[in-house]
Amino acid sequence: MGKVFRILFLMPVMLTVCAGMTLAQTVTGERVLPADHTAGQRVQYTISINVDEADVPNGLTVVETLPAGWSNPTAVPAISVEDGQTIKWLFTKFAGDVKDQTITIWADSPVCGASMFSGELKYNDPANNLQNTAAPVAGDTLISGPSDPDCRRVVISPGKIDFGCVPVGQSRSGNITISNAGKTGINRDLVPAGPIGSSQFTVVRDDCPQVLNTDQPCTIELAFSPDPQLDENLQTIGEGVKTTNLPVAFFDVAPLTITLRGSGIAKDDTDGDCVVDEDEDVDNSPSKASPNSSTGNGRITIDATDASNPLITLTNVQSMDDDDPFLSSAGRPGYDQYQCKYGLVTFMVNLGPGDTTAVVKITYPETLPEGSEYYKVDDNGWHIFGGASINGNTVTLTLTDGGGGDADGTVNGVIVDPGGVVTPVPPAAAPSDGPVAAGEGDKGGGGGCFIATAAYGSYLSDEVTVLRKFRDKFLLTNPPGKWFVMNIYYRWSPPMAGYIARHESLRAATRTALTPVVYSIKYPYLPAGVLLAGGLVLLRRRK
Repeated sequence: MGKVFRILFLMPVMLTVCAGMTLAQTVTGERVLPADHTAGQRVQYTISINVDEADVPNGLTVVETLPAGWSNPTAVPAISVEDGQTIKWLFTKFAGDVKDQTITIWADSPVCGASMFSGELKYNDPANNLQNTAAPVAGDTLISGPSDPDCRRVVISPGKIDFGCVPVGQSRSGNITISNAGKTGINRDLVPAGPIGSSQFTVVRDDCPQVLNTDQPCTIELAFSPDPQLDENLQTIGEGVKTTNLPVAFFDVAPLTITLRGSGIAKDDTDGDCVVDEDEDVDNSPSKASPNSSTGNGRITIDATDASNPLITLTNVQSMDDDDPFLSSAGRPGYDQYQCKYGLVTFMVNLGPGDTTAVVKITYPETLPEGSEYYKVDDNGWHIFGGASINGNTVTLTLTDGGGGDADGTVNGVIVDPGGVVTPVPPAAAPSDGPVAAGEGDKGGGGGCFIATAAYGSYLSDEVTVLRKFRDKFLLTNPPGKWFVMNIYYRWSPPMAGYIARHESLRAATRTALTPVVYSIKYPYLPAGVLLAGGLVLLRRRK
């Protein structure tokens, strides 16, 4: 009985060993590929078949799969069966042996992309129990594709959307078009419908397929819906400027980012210019507006009144920071020599029928110093606007629909473009001149809390306001702090802020890092209280 038990116990092991020995004495194959190839050229490679003569199978099938895009295969010996991209060679036992074989293959390479070849060997040997057993062909090596920049090229238009001024509780939508301008299909991630992060922007519809083929543009519909709810301070959540980034990921190319911006308005705006009535210091004329400057340095009056054409109106009037993440920073004048004391303003001039030009006067709270220039900011960056003249505290703009002062570049009856006055930094702002008065810090640097604004998404957020006041009250009122702000922070923070604004993970990390700083400034006695409470707990434990 014990002998039978031992036999039964050892039988699976013996069968496994025998099977392993039989499988080991079979056939092996190796593929030899060139290191790379030229786009659209015919490529040659080989598969070597090595037969173990001690245990020759009765038949052998070699199956080679060409990657997508490869075509017109030929081979020596001749191909027995061809099925799409799958090529098969059939070898049978003759004269008592299946000889070692070398298969030479030619195929036309695709225009773009890297390729991974694969294949297998199948045996037909019932006597050795090797029926339909498959083993891979060694050498599944990546053959790199050509370095053609036009192989995979994605175009998203527009690359950013400003939804303008939207009353809370309402919604405004806009579309982006994604096109494959390359030479081959591109795999992409579908953008899930619903809110983008925790913001008030929403993906309404995504018509783009997972494989984006050439010359087949598709559409993603987005919406901005300011939230009418109230926060703990009874402030409307959706009020004010909101910005966010929507990443559109592609498996084959670097992901692209679409910047979204909208301004929620929660109070009466009779003339519809996006400046609420209680903040206006001009009459409710549809061609006038007086927004507060983004830096808190007074109001800016914008007047597009034209007696000969009463149909001209102003809409979407908004103040903007000079480091707003929605804007390009290319060509921005250096902060060590120039400043945007009043920030920027953006507005839309709606022309009357048949009109192609408009004259707009922008009045600032005080006389602009000598050397001031009016800059326009578009997708290509900052540039001095030749259609501006400065006289005292007034800048007169001559704007042409579709011309250099129109951001959309098309003749469509609407002129829009952010812009603002850039003034030289006055000598009093130099570090060696001693402290400046509290609250005057924005005059020395344009109010640019760059990194905090990039992290929190708005210059007017509570956190940025706390940090800005700390800068004005404590840093800019003493020579060391002022030297740090003017020579270190204003020099290095703008490019850092631009990079942070483009990466949501960095924005989140920066907010996390700034939170204890903001709380220690806002509640200066909180850290001491925590330490005191901890000390009392330790004392009680010792007792």
